[in-house]
Amino acid sequence: MKWLAALWVVILLVLHQDFWLWTNKTLVLGFLPIGLVYHAGYAVVAALTMWMLVKVAWPKELDAIDGHDAKQSATQDVMQGTMQGMTQGTMQGTTKGTRS
Repeated sequence: MKWLAALWVVILLVLHQDFWLWTNKTLVLGFLPIGLVYHAGYAVVAALTMWMLVKVAWPKELDAIDGHDAKQSATQDVMQGTMQGMTQGTMQGTTKGTRS
């Protein structure tokens, strides 16, 4: 599957050189040059390709932290930080209220 993804990237590199549109004066919607429209579509396809590469070719060992899933660990860290922030904010609020 990774070789197919690599082949797709090579095809995209070739398609990026849109030499067949260099002299085309066609306007899309009456004001957009065809080359600009082509590259707008190309940018969308390139973004989808990058998403696909992350899903297909991303090394799984980079996601593992001490045998845990990195996404799960990150979510737990965020939740713990949020809870700590809420607790500290509540304590600071009551402290400020008693000093007045």
